[in-house]
Amino acid sequence: MQAQKRPTVVGEITGGGAHGTHPFRLNEHFSASIPFSYSVNPITKTDWEGKGVQPDVKVPKEQALLEAQIASIKMMLSDVNNKSDRTKYLNDLLTRRENELSVMQGNLKK
Repeated sequence: MQAQKRPTVVGEITGGGAHGTHPFRLNEHFSASIPFSYSVNPITKTDWEGKGVQPDVKVPKEQALLEAQIASIKMMLSDVNNKSDRTKYLNDLLTRRENELSVMQGNLKK
């Protein structure tokens, strides 16, 4: 999806596990996870094994939802055709989300 420029990925880099594994019991105390599959993006011809999915907007996971909401509200505001009720609602919502984000950022710095 990201390679096709369909979503904007917001948050942190993922863990980077793209290869499917299957556990094999070695003895009573040990097992080994052996890869049996891998994912390849047909556009980039790569996968995310070991490097993770790189977000378009890098923010701490605690802020990701608010950042995504703020970006979505701004996009909706840019599409509004001067419908005052909807514009007022979106501007109020944007202000509330930006305030929440400011509070969250202040708490994370402590």
